[in-house]
Amino acid sequence: MKHSFGFLIVWALISTGCNNPAGSENFSPVFYGTVVDSQGNPVQNVDVHYIYSVPSSSPDKMQKKNSTIHIMFSVAKRSKVSLSIVRYFRNDSLKTIVNDTLEAGQYSYQADISTFTNGVYVYRLIIDTTKTEKVFFYLNPDRSTLLQAEPLTRTDANGDFSIPYELFGFHLPMIRTNEQGATIDTAFISTSIELLLNKPGYNVFTRSVTVDIKKETHLTFTMVSQ
Repeated sequence: MKHSFGFLIVWALISTGCNNPAGSENFSPVFYGTVVDSQGNPVQNVDVHYIYSVPSSSPDKMQKKNSTIHIMFSVAKRSKVSLSIVRYFRNDSLKTIVNDTLEAGQYSYQADISTFTNGVYVYRLIIDTTKTEKVFFYLNPDRSTLLQAEPLTRTDANGDFSIPYELFGFHLPMIRTNEQGATIDTAFISTSIELLLNKPGYNVFTRSVTVDIKKETHLTFTMVSQ
């Protein structure tokens, strides 16, 4: 079996209590795409993935080659504990790691995310009524294994798909700190991305796109059948 090793980048603490970074009420520009075949007919159920880049003064240190996320936390007293991973902004539940009553103590869990597509995710820890969330970024640059992952979205019966810009994570800083907590480097996902479209019976379609984050994007893509 071929294993997928992506770059796992964990950002800083987002919130505690009731605030939820996995969802937002703010207006978001949207990337609209339409997928057609060589005759102009809509192509349904096309998997949509993307590959992003991270400009940085030290990109090798901003990225850790890994497909496993390590999560450590402490429980002060016997409590109901829930630990899960959801998609940033859209709040889709993707993986439940813990859903149990735990005794007081220190805990460490690992979660394999090699089946995730590239993008921004949140791990959500709820201990009784206290909620803590952290954002992390996952990047798998290997196209062959990326296309086996669950896609960011799929085209509908009209060949259309839409992705709010928040799902790409353009506006989120990735902050690297030293052991004392001082910031060493900060980077943002580049707005130049590579879009990958995949459906059995068609050639994989790739296209580089530069997004203007102040404007919505409307593009049509033509896939060629095999």
